[in-house]
Amino acid sequence: MRSTLEREHVGRSAESESGRGDKITALAGKPSPLGATVYRDGVNFSVFSKHAQRVELLLFDNQDSRQPSHTLELDPVQNRTYHYWHAFVPRTQAGQIYGYKVDGPYSPQLGPSL
Repeated sequence: MRSTLEREHVGRSAESESGRGDKITALAGKPSPLGATVYRDGVNFSVFSKHAQRVELLLFDNQDSRQPSHTLELDPVQNRTYHYWHAFVPRTQAGQIYGYKVDGPYSPQLGPSL
């Protein structure tokens, strides 16, 4: 049985392949709730960024990893709703170490931009 998040997937999926050949696919996901929300069949990731032009979801094997094991580039059409960037990663579990890489305009005179 698929989750609601998977059934609502449209468009292309973000994919990442590690050096070990492990392939991870991210689906569209949902903008709410913010943060990482664990479901039976994966995790929905959502972050707010008003001015982001590009967002990558970084997944790490453990807390001491210096490099992500997977980098998933989020599609601004499929993985963004208003100012919320989101993705659902099937088969991901509670405890997954993750981060975001966000690109956007750099205008320090205007204060924080992303």
